[in-house]
Amino acid sequence: ADTTLRALIKLRCQSPDIGPDHHETITLYKYLEQALRAQKRIDEADEVAAKITEYKELKTNEKFEADKSLWDQWVTEPFESIVDPNKKEREEEERIKKEVRASKKAWRKIREERFKFLDAN
Repeated sequence: ADTTLRALIKLRCQSPDIGPDHHETITLYKYLEQALRAQKRIDEADEVAAKITEYKELKTNEKFEADKSLWDQWVTEPFESIVDPNKKEREEEERIKKEVRASKKAWRKIREERFKFLDAN
């Protein structure tokens, strides 16, 4: 399992549309960590866990900055915030949807290029 997960992670990290910080890539890292721990390869699992923690810290900092921006927006643009209080959440949902669409598109392209034999009947 870890060989397959590492190959998938490598492909995703090489893709300009997906990259190493994409939430689906991080999910693969989590699966890899679980697989390594199940195989009692604790040192390798700890290295993967460190990458996951680094990603979480990055996202926490981004969220903090986004929240700070939201506060600035409330102070500087109160009318817009009162009219549309869920704007940030909607924008975040749209961003995630776009990432997922881009991810699927990139995977279809990779599958078509590298794994044509899977589609042969």
